[in-house]
Amino acid sequence: MKSKLKKWERNCPSCGTVIEYKDNSNRNNADIRNTECRRCCTAGSKNGFYGKVHTKETLDFFSESQKGDKSAWYGKHHTDITKQKMSEFRRNYKYSEEGCKNLSIAKQGKSHPMYGKTHSTETIEKMKLVKLGKNNPFYGKHHSDKTKNIISAKSKGKIVDAATCKKQRISTIQYIEKCIGNNGQLQPRYNISSIPILEQKAKELNIFDLQHAENGGEYFIKELGYWVDGYSKDRNIVIEYYEKFHNKKIKRDLRRQNEIMKFLNCQFIIIYEV
Repeated sequence: MKSKLKKWERNCPSCGTVIEYKDNSNRNNADIRNTECRRCCTAGSKNGFYGKVHTKETLDFFSESQKGDKSAWYGKHHTDITKQKMSEFRRNYKYSEEGCKNLSIAKQGKSHPMYGKTHSTETIEKMKLVKLGKNNPFYGKHHSDKTKNIISAKSKGKIVDAATCKKQRISTIQYIEKCIGNNGQLQPRYNISSIPILEQKAKELNIFDLQHAENGGEYFIKELGYWVDGYSKDRNIVIEYYEKFHNKKIKRDLRRQNEIMKFLNCQFIIIYEV
């Protein structure tokens, strides 16, 4: 009978990771050359591509080679077992404290891949469509009781430091000062930057009596308990400005919109934040 294949081991001289070899001679040669593990060999300036950049032609070639039926993954899918393994790995994997810190630093300031860049109007529209309605990856889903309990436990007993409290106080004071300076309402709070956008939309629609936070206060529908961002009594038109966080409450906004339209029998116009 053949004996089981014996594995020979040695530690990486840089990071101490255990490196396995199939025979003793390979391990001895590695000891003589003092070779490092694969990760250390390709880190920083040791990487053969360190400081180099692919040409535009090469990048275009890479891009074309990954499109459609040219892609190595075209028409293929992960099996359910593989998907489950990937899910379990991500769920159970935990970065070390140092690893989390490095990831955070790697995406700050000039290190961030989007630093100094802006999305094109076309890209913004595509991103917006992806997050609306059934295209939203969280559409029709709800947090499980277990997840809710975890979120709740993390929030309980959380102490806000003095510096953060100070920032919040100053921010609130600045907001109040702006509202007073613009003859705006203090309650309910409103998005000051949305006012020029609402007025511009009213101008485009030839509306001259738009009531909003800085012009008579937001119109309040007592019977429903809703304030609307802008309302024209003459034209019976409601204009709402939806910030990005509205993507997380699509169902609630739709229900509110239907209630308002049914009660006022009005036209309902939504302006989405870009």
